[in-house]
Amino acid sequence: TPTPTNTIPRTSLQHDDSGACFEVQALRIQVALLPHSLGDGNPNNNNVYSRVLQSVRHGLLFKYHPNTRGIIMAFRGLHLTREGKGWIRNELPHIHFSAEAQVLVFCPTIGMELTGVVNESFPSHLGILVFSLLNASVSADHLHQKGYSYNSQNGKWAKLHQEKDDFFDVDSLVKFRIERIHEVGGEISMDGMEPVFIKPTVHHEEVP
Repeated sequence: TPTPTNTIPRTSLQHDDSGACFEVQALRIQVALLPHSLGDGNPNNNNVYSRVLQSVRHGLLFKYHPNTRGIIMAFRGLHLTREGKGWIRNELPHIHFSAEAQVLVFCPTIGMELTGVVNESFPSHLGILVFSLLNASVSADHLHQKGYSYNSQNGKWAKLHQEKDDFFDVDSLVKFRIERIHEVGGEISMDGMEPVFIKPTVHHEEVP
Protein backbone atom coordinates (compact mmCIF):
# COMPACT_ATOMS: atom_id res chain seq x y z
CA THR A 1 0.00 0.00 0.00
CA PRO A 2 1.47 3.40 -0.94
CA THR A 3 1.87 5.91 1.87
CA PRO A 4 2.23 9.68 1.38
CA THR A 5 5.12 10.48 3.72
CA ASN A 6 5.20 14.25 3.43
CA THR A 7 4.66 17.06 1.00
CA ILE A 8 7.15 19.44 -0.52
CA PRO A 9 5.83 23.05 -0.28
CA ARG A 10 2.64 23.64 -2.25
CA THR A 11 3.05 25.23 -5.63
CA SER A 12 -0.33 26.79 -6.37
CA LEU A 13 -3.89 27.32 -5.26
CA GLN A 14 -6.61 27.16 -7.88
CA HIS A 15 -10.40 27.52 -8.01
CA ASP A 16 -12.55 25.95 -10.69
CA ASP A 17 -15.83 27.31 -12.07
CA SER A 18 -17.85 25.63 -9.29
CA GLY A 19 -15.85 27.39 -6.56
CA ALA A 20 -14.05 24.25 -5.46
CA CYS A 21 -10.52 24.66 -4.16
CA PHE A 22 -7.66 22.63 -5.63
CA GLU A 23 -4.00 22.56 -4.68
CA VAL A 24 -1.08 21.29 -6.71
CA GLN A 25 1.29 19.57 -4.30
CA ALA A 26 4.60 17.81 -4.68
CA LEU A 27 4.27 14.55 -2.80
CA ARG A 28 6.80 12.04 -1.50
CA ILE A 29 5.46 8.49 -1.49
CA GLN A 30 6.65 5.18 -0.07
CA VAL A 31 5.45 1.94 -1.64
CA ALA A 32 5.95 -1.55 -0.16
CA LEU A 33 5.92 -4.43 -2.65
CA LEU A 34 6.43 -8.17 -2.32
CA PRO A 35 9.46 -9.59 -4.16
CA HIS A 36 7.45 -11.85 -6.49
CA SER A 37 5.81 -8.77 -8.06
CA LEU A 38 9.11 -7.28 -9.21
CA GLY A 39 10.35 -9.79 -11.75
CA ASP A 40 14.14 -9.99 -11.60
CA GLY A 41 14.36 -7.02 -9.19
CA ASN A 42 16.55 -4.99 -11.54
CA PRO A 43 15.92 -1.27 -10.79
CA ASN A 44 16.21 -0.60 -14.53
CA ASN A 45 13.40 -3.06 -15.18
CA ASN A 46 10.21 -1.23 -16.14
CA ASN A 47 8.30 -3.80 -14.11
CA VAL A 48 9.41 -2.04 -10.91
CA TYR A 49 8.08 1.30 -12.10
CA SER A 50 4.87 -0.30 -13.42
CA ARG A 51 4.17 -1.94 -10.07
CA VAL A 52 4.80 1.32 -8.19
CA LEU A 53 2.55 3.18 -10.65
CA GLN A 54 -0.20 0.58 -10.25
CA SER A 55 0.08 0.72 -6.46
CA VAL A 56 -0.19 4.53 -6.45
CA ARG A 57 -3.23 4.45 -8.74
CA HIS A 58 -5.08 1.91 -6.62
CA GLY A 59 -4.00 3.16 -3.21
CA LEU A 60 -3.96 6.97 -3.50
CA LEU A 61 -6.29 8.18 -6.24
CA PHE A 62 -9.70 9.52 -5.18
CA LYS A 63 -9.01 9.01 -1.49
CA TYR A 64 -8.55 11.43 1.40
CA HIS A 65 -5.06 11.58 2.91
CA PRO A 66 -4.22 13.55 6.08
CA ASN A 67 -0.79 14.52 4.76
CA THR A 68 -2.35 16.28 1.78
CA ARG A 69 -5.37 17.52 3.77
CA GLY A 70 -7.54 16.57 0.83
CA ILE A 71 -8.44 14.06 -1.87
CA ILE A 72 -5.91 13.21 -4.57
CA MET A 73 -7.74 13.67 -7.88
CA ALA A 74 -4.84 13.23 -10.32
CA PHE A 75 -1.06 12.93 -10.45
CA ARG A 76 1.74 13.45 -12.94
CA GLY A 77 5.49 13.18 -13.14
CA LEU A 78 5.71 10.06 -10.96
CA HIS A 79 9.32 8.93 -10.68
CA LEU A 80 11.35 6.68 -8.44
CA THR A 81 13.99 8.20 -6.18
CA ARG A 82 17.08 6.63 -4.58
CA GLU A 83 18.06 5.47 -8.10
CA GLY A 84 15.04 3.18 -8.10
CA LYS A 85 16.60 0.94 -5.45
CA GLY A 86 14.43 -0.58 -2.75
CA TRP A 87 15.24 -1.54 0.83
CA ILE A 88 14.05 -4.11 3.38
CA ARG A 89 13.06 -3.30 6.97
CA ASN A 90 13.35 -5.53 9.99
CA GLU A 91 13.81 -8.70 7.92
CA LEU A 92 10.23 -8.45 6.67
CA PRO A 93 9.57 -9.62 3.08
CA HIS A 94 8.32 -6.33 1.61
CA ILE A 95 10.69 -4.21 -0.46
CA HIS A 96 10.18 -0.47 0.03
CA PHE A 97 10.53 2.05 -2.78
CA SER A 98 10.48 5.82 -2.62
CA ALA A 99 8.86 7.98 -5.28
CA GLU A 100 7.78 11.56 -5.90
CA ALA A 101 4.98 13.03 -7.97
CA GLN A 102 2.93 16.17 -8.44
CA VAL A 103 -0.64 15.65 -7.31
CA LEU A 104 -3.84 17.63 -7.77
CA VAL A 105 -5.68 17.71 -4.44
CA PHE A 106 -9.28 18.71 -3.80
CA CYS A 107 -9.32 20.42 -0.40
CA PRO A 108 -12.91 20.76 0.88
CA THR A 109 -13.56 23.15 3.77
CA ILE A 110 -16.61 24.07 5.80
CA GLY A 111 -18.56 26.82 4.05
CA MET A 112 -17.09 26.08 0.61
CA GLU A 113 -19.59 26.46 -2.22
CA LEU A 114 -19.89 23.50 -4.59
CA THR A 115 -22.05 22.47 -7.51
CA GLY A 116 -23.29 18.93 -8.02
CA VAL A 117 -25.89 16.79 -9.75
CA VAL A 118 -28.83 15.30 -7.87
CA ASN A 119 -28.70 11.49 -8.10
CA GLU A 120 -31.32 10.68 -5.45
CA SER A 121 -34.47 12.43 -4.23
CA PHE A 122 -36.08 11.23 -0.99
CA PRO A 123 -38.43 12.77 1.59
CA SER A 124 -35.49 12.87 4.00
CA HIS A 125 -32.80 14.38 1.75
CA LEU A 126 -31.33 15.01 -1.67
CA GLY A 127 -28.38 12.86 -2.72
CA ILE A 128 -25.81 14.80 -4.74
CA LEU A 129 -22.80 13.73 -6.77
CA VAL A 130 -19.91 16.19 -7.01
CA PHE A 131 -17.35 15.82 -9.83
CA SER A 132 -19.27 12.59 -10.72
CA LEU A 133 -17.32 11.06 -7.84
CA LEU A 134 -17.95 12.46 -4.34
CA ASN A 135 -21.17 11.97 -2.38
CA ALA A 136 -23.00 14.84 -0.71
CA SER A 137 -26.49 15.32 0.67
CA VAL A 138 -28.82 18.15 1.67
CA SER A 139 -31.30 17.32 4.44
CA ALA A 140 -35.04 17.94 4.33
CA ASP A 141 -34.64 20.59 7.04
CA HIS A 142 -32.38 22.69 4.83
CA LEU A 143 -34.69 22.22 1.85
CA HIS A 144 -37.69 23.32 3.92
CA GLN A 145 -35.76 26.40 5.07
CA LYS A 146 -35.36 27.41 1.41
CA GLY A 147 -39.09 26.97 0.75
CA TYR A 148 -39.06 23.55 -0.91
CA SER A 149 -41.60 20.80 -0.21
CA TYR A 150 -41.43 17.14 -1.18
CA ASN A 151 -44.03 15.82 -3.61
CA SER A 152 -44.50 12.11 -2.91
CA GLN A 153 -46.32 11.59 -6.22
CA ASN A 154 -43.46 12.59 -8.50
CA GLY A 155 -40.53 12.40 -6.04
CA LYS A 156 -39.51 16.04 -6.56
CA TRP A 157 -38.63 18.84 -4.15
CA ALA A 158 -40.40 21.96 -5.46
CA LYS A 159 -41.29 25.48 -4.35
CA LEU A 160 -44.98 26.28 -4.18
CA HIS A 161 -46.28 29.17 -6.31
CA GLN A 162 -42.90 29.60 -8.00
CA GLU A 163 -41.63 28.98 -11.48
CA LYS A 164 -42.76 25.57 -12.64
CA ASP A 165 -39.17 24.52 -13.39
CA ASP A 166 -37.81 25.51 -9.95
CA PHE A 167 -37.58 22.02 -8.47
CA PHE A 168 -35.04 19.38 -7.54
CA ASP A 169 -35.24 16.02 -9.25
CA VAL A 170 -32.74 13.40 -10.38
CA ASP A 171 -30.21 15.03 -12.77
CA SER A 172 -30.98 18.58 -11.49
CA LEU A 173 -28.04 20.89 -10.92
CA VAL A 174 -27.72 22.21 -7.37
CA LYS A 175 -25.37 24.66 -5.70
CA PHE A 176 -24.78 24.29 -1.96
CA ARG A 177 -22.37 25.09 0.86
CA ILE A 178 -20.52 22.44 2.85
CA GLU A 179 -21.87 22.13 6.39
CA ARG A 180 -20.01 19.01 7.55
CA ILE A 181 -17.39 16.64 6.14
CA HIS A 182 -17.24 12.93 7.03
CA GLU A 183 -14.27 10.65 6.38
CA VAL A 184 -14.10 6.87 6.81
CA GLY A 185 -11.25 4.78 5.44
CA GLY A 186 -10.20 7.46 2.96
CA GLU A 187 -13.74 7.92 1.60
CA ILE A 188 -15.43 11.25 2.27
CA SER A 189 -18.99 12.47 2.13
CA MET A 190 -20.36 15.96 2.71
CA ASP A 191 -23.48 17.40 4.31
CA GLY A 192 -24.71 20.46 2.45
CA MET A 193 -26.79 23.51 3.33
CA GLU A 194 -28.30 26.52 1.54
CA PRO A 195 -29.30 24.60 -1.62
CA VAL A 196 -29.89 26.68 -4.75
CA PHE A 197 -31.48 25.34 -7.92
CA ILE A 198 -29.44 26.02 -11.06
CA LYS A 199 -31.62 26.49 -14.10
CA PRO A 200 -30.21 24.70 -17.16
CA THR A 201 -28.81 26.99 -19.83
CA VAL A 202 -30.55 26.64 -23.16
CA HIS A 203 -28.42 27.38 -26.20
CA HIS A 204 -30.28 28.50 -29.31
CA GLU A 205 -28.59 27.79 -32.61
CA GLU A 206 -28.96 30.37 -35.33
CA VAL A 207 -30.57 29.11 -38.48
CA PRO A 208 -28.84 30.46 -41.59
